[in-house]
Amino acid sequence: MSEPNNRRHFLKWMGAAAAAAPVVALAGEGAVRDRIITTSTPLERDPGYELYAGFVLLKNEQDMPDFVQPAALEQSLGCGLGHTGARKAQTQTESFDSPEELAANLTFKLYGINDLPEGVRVGACSLRRHNSGRIMHANIAYQYWEAELGDWATLISVFAQTSYSRPYPLHAETPLEPDGPAVALRKTDRLPRPGVLVHNGFGESYHWIEDDVLYSLDCQHSDLVPDTRQLVQHLISY
Repeated sequence: MSEPNNRRHFLKWMGAAAAAAPVVALAGEGAVRDRIITTSTPLERDPGYELYAGFVLLKNEQDMPDFVQPAALEQSLGCGLGHTGARKAQTQTESFDSPEELAANLTFKLYGINDLPEGVRVGACSLRRHNSGRIMHANIAYQYWEAELGDWATLISVFAQTSYSRPYPLHAETPLEPDGPAVALRKTDRLPRPGVLVHNGFGESYHWIEDDVLYSLDCQHSDLVPDTRQLVQHLISY
């Protein structure tokens, strides 16, 4: 038999053997099961993001997916750079004396903390309202005495946003230099709804979405709050 015919028969045999080969079940998290691999099956590619609980979790340097819808009201205000006059003209900030008073003026649930760490007090309580009447976000700030500044400074913040991108993007980042700060995303079920814990070089923040409202709990690194999970345990709704 000539060499071309030998090669043709060999390739034909290899194709038949591959078609008859059993499917191997891969064990472990993220394994693909019960899927027959054929020559017409496209290879699965890592898109660089994950959709989870109303969020899109992005890997380092991953571009924003084109399906993310920007917040409509935020878009109408511009990016805020060089547009401060327009932004102030289209929104107004309202301040209140307590979380309870702020909550009484909202059309959605507000979260706060009912057992503050020693040395921490309730600070500013405010909302931002669009001229259309829609409340864009509400915020409670918790403060500590900053001796170097000689003033009270914000340590913990709780936000509630009605105007936000959907799904809401959270971006992980690797350190820019050895031993530098990174941004890590962790799923968590410790919140009122499934959410995401974000570790960064300045502190930690928790994010969850409930009744179409985006909630965030931010806390800076501080000896006053050695474990932010304690804050989550003391979340209350108004």
